[in-house]
Amino acid sequence: MAHKFDHKKMSKLDSPQRRLEIPPLKILEVLGLTKGNIVADVGCGIGYFSIPAANIAGDAAIVYALDISQEMLDEVEKKSVELGISNIRTIKTSEYELTLDDCSVDFIIMSLVLHEVENKIKMMDEITRILKAGGIFSMIEWEEQPGASGPPSQERISFKEISALLSEKGYCDINKYVISENFYGVTARKL
Repeated sequence: MAHKFDHKKMSKLDSPQRRLEIPPLKILEVLGLTKGNIVADVGCGIGYFSIPAANIAGDAAIVYALDISQEMLDEVEKKSVELGISNIRTIKTSEYELTLDDCSVDFIIMSLVLHEVENKIKMMDEITRILKAGGIFSMIEWEEQPGASGPPSQERISFKEISALLSEKGYCDINKYVISENFYGVTARKL
């Protein structure tokens, strides 16, 4: 069974070290988020990507912060209020039901989530369902080699596995980006 991140450790999700290694604003720009995009942050956690995505997408766009943990969503709402951000909508979901309409978002970010998902095909079906044709699915995952932190190597998912899954689901323009020694990014466009 895949390991799930414990919401009680949410303070680990935003640290000076993590911001150096995974700078959210820069990464979202590299992965292709642009002004006006409707965004879904799947497994949003504390809003590490939701908040900068809301700034990039702009006030006229919506960022859906989706998570299975109400505690994480409460943190996103608190930060949004503190920062005066009004275009984030938090939604509690189940793991395989993202509760958004079919073809309703332009850009999906899923950071350090897929390795925690037991049924990756079912998750990708749901991702594909909510993404518009031509939309971008982007994700960040742990590199295969074990590091000082993160999940055990047998729980990590390789770019080769992700690429095969995306191809099977009909995605094109599948690209890998080196983020740091420990992390890589992926983008793919839905046909």
